[in-house]
Amino acid sequence: MRIVMVVFLLVTMSYGRFSWAKPKEPTHDELIMRALWHEERLEHQESYEIFKKLYRQTGAKAYLFRKIELALVLEKHLAQAIEELHRWNKQNPSDLEGIRLLLSLYLTQKDFDLAKEQIELLMSKSQSPLDIEIGANSWLYVGEPEKAARLLDLLYKQSPSDKICLLYTSDAADEEDSV
Repeated sequence: MRIVMVVFLLVTMSYGRFSWAKPKEPTHDELIMRALWHEERLEHQESYEIFKKLYRQTGAKAYLFRKIELALVLEKHLAQAIEELHRWNKQNPSDLEGIRLLLSLYLTQKDFDLAKEQIELLMSKSQSPLDIEIGANSWLYVGEPEKAARLLDLLYKQSPSDKICLLYTSDAADEEDSV
């Protein structure tokens, strides 16, 4: 009977002693690990919410862009993502990654007029092979194969490859099919 009474008192005292304690807020590193864990499990919404919280807490570009990439995967929160990315690009006009991401958002939304503006902006700021290929593929997606062909020609001159030839010839075949 004494043992039961002692256990009862210990449990009661422990509960009373710790019931006022607030749950510990996860650390920054724990939040990152949780977000990545959710992402690995294809729980994109949960990961999105954590990156959203991390961005709110820090204002870091990496969290903003990761959150927006997840919005693209989810095909949700796109209007908010566009708004945030506009603010980011206004403050960081030379950030090519922001331009590429905004272009992806517009293409996903099928807002081709705004996508065309982003393609032009990207091409005015960069002539790297990556950006030229992004521009060419984007022109194809918005239905402007002539502009895509010009970029593919430029890309081929910079770095000849079979892949570019295939893109160029498939572009030409698509153009003939539409005639």
